[in-house]
Amino acid sequence: MRCRRVVLALAAALAAVVLLAGCGSGSHRVAPALQSGGQAIQPVTDPSLDETLVELAEMECPEGVDEELWAELKGALEEALICRVRSRAAPTGDNAKTVDGGAQDPTLQGKFTSTPPTGEMNRVNDLTILDNGDGTFTLSWHYRNLGDYDQNGKVGISDITPLAMHYGESYEPTDANCLLAVIDGSGNGRIGIEDITPIAMNFAAGVHHYAVEGAPNEAGAYELVSEIAQDAGTGDGRLEYSAIIESPAALWHRVVPYDSEGAPGEPSNAVLRPSNEPIIYEASPTEGYQHEEYTFSATVTGAEPLEYVWDFGGGANPDTSTEPSPTVTLSDAGEYEASLTVTNAYGEASFPFSLTVSERDTWAHTWGGEGHEAAEDLAVDEEGNIYVLGYTESFGAGSSDVLVLKYAPDGELQWARTWGGEYPENPVGIAVLNDGNIVVGGDTSNFGAGADDIFILKYDPEGNLLMQKTWGTADYERAEDMAVDEEDNIYFAGYWTTFGGKSDTLTVKFDSNGHIIWAKKCDRGARERAYCIAAGAGCAYMRPSIQVDGEDADATLVKYDKEGDVEWVTSWGGDGDDYITGLIVGQDGLVYMSGSTTSFGEGETDLLLLEVLPDGIINRALIWGTPNAEGGGALTCDEDGRLWLRGARQNAGNWYGLLLCVDKNWGILKALTVCRDWQLLSALSFDGKMNLYQAGGSTDSDIVWEDISGIADEPQGNTIVLEWSESLIEGTEGEADGLVSEPVGIVDVGGGGGDVLLLKNFPR
Repeated sequence: MRCRRVVLALAAALAAVVLLAGCGSGSHRVAPALQSGGQAIQPVTDPSLDETLVELAEMECPEGVDEELWAELKGALEEALICRVRSRAAPTGDNAKTVDGGAQDPTLQGKFTSTPPTGEMNRVNDLTILDNGDGTFTLSWHYRNLGDYDQNGKVGISDITPLAMHYGESYEPTDANCLLAVIDGSGNGRIGIEDITPIAMNFAAGVHHYAVEGAPNEAGAYELVSEIAQDAGTGDGRLEYSAIIESPAALWHRVVPYDSEGAPGEPSNAVLRPSNEPIIYEASPTEGYQHEEYTFSATVTGAEPLEYVWDFGGGANPDTSTEPSPTVTLSDAGEYEASLTVTNAYGEASFPFSLTVSERDTWAHTWGGEGHEAAEDLAVDEEGNIYVLGYTESFGAGSSDVLVLKYAPDGELQWARTWGGEYPENPVGIAVLNDGNIVVGGDTSNFGAGADDIFILKYDPEGNLLMQKTWGTADYERAEDMAVDEEDNIYFAGYWTTFGGKSDTLTVKFDSNGHIIWAKKCDRGARERAYCIAAGAGCAYMRPSIQVDGEDADATLVKYDKEGDVEWVTSWGGDGDDYITGLIVGQDGLVYMSGSTTSFGEGETDLLLLEVLPDGIINRALIWGTPNAEGGGALTCDEDGRLWLRGARQNAGNWYGLLLCVDKNWGILKALTVCRDWQLLSALSFDGKMNLYQAGGSTDSDIVWEDISGIADEPQGNTIVLEWSESLIEGTEGEADGLVSEPVGIVDVGGGGGDVLLLKNFPR
């Protein structure tokens, strides 16, 4: 029975031999290399199949190995070798042996060609380098030659012996350099008949020596450093090698196996030599935009301590620095010759580089008609197209319709669309989905199941309306904010109320096709609304407003999981009112809230910024303001983790747009205000190239900004414990039938009572 099992198991393995052998080794032969002693490598005679089979037949059973198993393994190897040779083109002629009535059978005269080990399975992949601390370095690696189970330098019939001696044994796959891992040519974790196949597949593949090579960079060109003979390997498991490199040496090293005829095999992984003297590999960035802040860094090796000297050649302020990673503001557009010098006790390295400073594309556009228009939100797609959501009183079906505008990155208007019914619509949010379509949401009193319902619209990038859905009850569902998560689920925050009744917070989740997933409300006996919502990492965050007669408002945040269950509620405040009107999940996974406070600060109200940890703890708070009134609104963050806030400030009874930039340490980097009356900004966002877009409304197309000074502080507010319970709302999904139009508005010269305002990189 054992023989039957061996033969059957070998049948599948032989198929792999035929396929692999038929492909050829693909090795490239070169002229014989010289050993370090000047002795040329001598070619060897490739064995024929018949010579190999005679030698195999004469092999005696090793001591301790079952003779029946030994015979079966020898028979299996014989069949595998014959199969391999037959799969190749074999020589024919008068000297070929004949069988069966004189027909020529060239198989037994077929040759096994000596080759070096090639392919990923034969690649040394664990080369390491160690600094010896005396000016020398040690390279270490392990032997790789699939099928060479006795590790004598060549795959041959002798490799059947260790296979037989350890037949049926297994090992832990994590022990990749034990002896059994060497014999396990199939890589299945045990020694068996399938390990015959690698012997036949790689028969005559050999390693005569390893060439240690060095190069100035990882890509080469590599030159010979030294040679290590194959029989110099040590260890009880997979043979291990080491080579000493004396300084000065190349920066990058690798090892390459060579066979006995001087043909190279698969090069190993390359390793970077540790250096005592400083070496600078790169410095970045090498380009940026004028008047913007950048942090420079460099890839440097060398013994500590290292001293850095940056010189930006006039391209930055400050123009020099001794910091390893300085933060600077780039100068006017131009080309600057910069350099980095690094020094330690062993020497000095200099790295010159060109610093290209460009000017960002900056523009401002307005759009409107004879009535009143303003923007509520904006979104940017992967190509840099900008979608602006607002409302229009000049065009459409009713007194105020949903307005969607698309702009190209250069500011050219692509299309305008309106949607609505007889009564006013209330748009609150716009987002670009993963498929490139655009989703718009808000509430409507024209369509749906009740007096006010949530609506969701979907457009394609060409402005075609793909979907118009509603959801609600027979009562009032009103939206204040919309967010979309990474899976294109759509969230709304708002409030639910009955006619003449008080309001409850409303939080709703839809899928990307506008189908309801869950809807919840909270009734704490007060007048409650949910004003902001943000989504990220599978969670949604909602900011409710809880107004109880005679009590102050506090900054409150609720976190939901995917199923809509509340994970935590946190609330923070002082002796006055603390409101939140902006909410985002940052790149760092933290939640940021912006708004206004009368509890702390210099003026009537100050801008408020809060950072919330994933467990709901208020980590820090920042206020900023002047003796007048300021408040924060929409938030976004750039690729360096800086927060950008849009807001408003009041001065002499008038309201003006406000823009703040806060660094990671919560220092105020920018504070600017629009100098014209009624130029308010309701939304801001970055594109993939860190161009900043802002949208709002204006009665004046001439945009002028000025710096403003305020006082910043970090107040210590109180954490308030709230009880929070919610109930589900059962609503009805519906199909809307809004009127769609393609209005032609007035561009840039001003319309009627106010126009949509869109800014790109203005100011930066």
